Amino acid sequence: MTLASINLKNGKNMKRYYILCFSILCALCIGMPAYAQDDDAIDDEEEVVKAPKRPVVKTPTYPTMEVKGLCVDAVTKQPLAGIMIQALGHASYTAMTDEDGHFTIKVPTFATALYVHAPEFLDQHVGLGAEGTTVQIEMLSDKFRPMYGKTTTIGAQAVANVNNTTTQTIETDIENLIGADVRSITRSGGPGYGSAMFVRGLNSLTANAQPLIVIDGVVQDMQQTRSSLHYGDYNNLLLNINPEDIDKVTVLKNATALYGAKGGNGVIIIDTKRGHSMATRIDANIGVGVTLVPRTPDMMDASQYRLYASEMLGTYPEISEYTDPKTFKFLIDDPTKYYYTKFHNNTDWKDEVYHTALNQNYNINVQGGDDVGMYNLSLGYTDGQSTARENGFNRLNVRFNTDINVIDRLTTRFDMSYTKLNRDVFDNGAPESLTSGTVSSPTFLALIKSPFLNPYTYNNVTHQLSSTLSDADDYLTVLDPDLTLGNPTALLENGNAINKNRTEMTHFNTVIAPRYEFSNTLSLTEIFSYTLDRISQRYYRPLGGMPTFLIEGIGRVQNMAMSMFSKETSVQSDWSGPRS
Repeated sequence: MTLASINLKNGKNMKRYYILCFSILCALCIGMPAYAQDDDAIDDEEEVVKAPKRPVVKTPTYPTMEVKGLCVDAVTKQPLAGIMIQALGHASYTAMTDEDGHFTIKVPTFATALYVHAPEFLDQHVGLGAEGTTVQIEMLSDKFRPMYGKTTTIGAQAVANVNNTTTQTIETDIENLIGADVRSITRSGGPGYGSAMFVRGLNSLTANAQPLIVIDGVVQDMQQTRSSLHYGDYNNLLLNINPEDIDKVTVLKNATALYGAKGGNGVIIIDTKRGHSMATRIDANIGVGVTLVPRTPDMMDASQYRLYASEMLGTYPEISEYTDPKTFKFLIDDPTKYYYTKFHNNTDWKDEVYHTALNQNYNINVQGGDDVGMYNLSLGYTDGQSTARENGFNRLNVRFNTDINVIDRLTTRFDMSYTKLNRDVFDNGAPESLTSGTVSSPTFLALIKSPFLNPYTYNNVTHQLSSTLSDADDYLTVLDPDLTLGNPTALLENGNAINKNRTEMTHFNTVIAPRYEFSNTLSLTEIFSYTLDRISQRYYRPLGGMPTFLIEGIGRVQNMAMSMFSKETSVQSDWSGPRS
């Protein structure tokens, strides 16, 4: 893979761009009118009263000493560039390592330690030795549990740092990293369906016990009650987030004080990646994986199933009307009959439905900035195929996070994300009632379909298989039309198309969050969020390979097509403060 060189222009142009964008956003959000005034409208004799100047807060100065050091990777022992070095407890004294890992920093003479931090490494507190000695720093990967932090954590909390993950949904990482604090139950074996998560247990049989999901400070509506045209399907909105974009997951077991009754089942807080280093950094990740065919129950072969079917026919209440064995051609073992090849096969239908799946994941992340603003831009594409044929998905996601220093004590973050997801989907599993209609799930048909049948028809002249797909069973139609089972191979081939069995999801979100610091311990934050979710579903049951089914009031029909479109637009405004 070749990455083209990227020229990033910082400096005055970037600063002007940030200030101009923020001015426009302030005018739209606050709604303050802007007026233009001509010079002629000002009375020459009118005295212009100027606002008093804001007093400048002077930072106390202390006598300093010079400290030199070297920063390397703890494993490879290679020098690390762009590592932030600060005097512990005094952020005004800061330096950064050069390309050879060396740094020089001036710290107060009473300082006893340095605070060292950088993306993808654990924060460290490094003690200072005697004056004139070189400080040796070895950085550990953040895959290990953090040892130091900038703040004091609250009780009943679990934190997981997500880095270089290969999962398709964040629920898998939550289960792997903090599974003892969150009980996860997988919804389906299909890719991207995620898990039902329980933080405080299943404490109700009727009410929703799922935890509250908060992404970058915005409460999410997970739409658990949304219905689907395909039974066994679930619209997992967490699939809209690429796990590669997530920096940290925090679980709060008791969060009613922060989120009220909505946090009664616990809260899962997801923080996405942001820019932390002024040095421009480009990361590209490519992942390819293979998912093997799952283990399924062993089913009867053709001879066993033929014996079982003949025994079941003896228990049918109206079998007396069909005492002639010729009625059921699958019981006639005469090779000279033209229908012999049709009913004398040994098909493993699971081979028709399941296969080895290939999964691909491509991500590129760019972060950087200057003293005016920091940014993090990510672009990702995921192709997650399912071991059940024609049940995979593909996802395109873009995320842009910025942190802007507007003026002294006033900062803001502007985040924007877009996700486009397409999924091929068929009915999955057994329906609620087998007597209310025909079975239309390929995976379920693969377990109950007769093994002495074949997915393709036979040529009665050459007695060889043809390329024509077999129709639905007809050997039990004389008993009950609803006993007929479809051909799962024909269902998958005839029912797969963009406008047939397909789900399309579009997610767009933008967040503006200005923050003003009144003092070092008091601040006010306003979070404005706009979210758009659009889901389009199409359902199609083909004519070829599937039996007819009964619709009350209409009669027996041959095929069916349905579509459903849903759209949700949410606007949230939340402020926090004053808070120390």
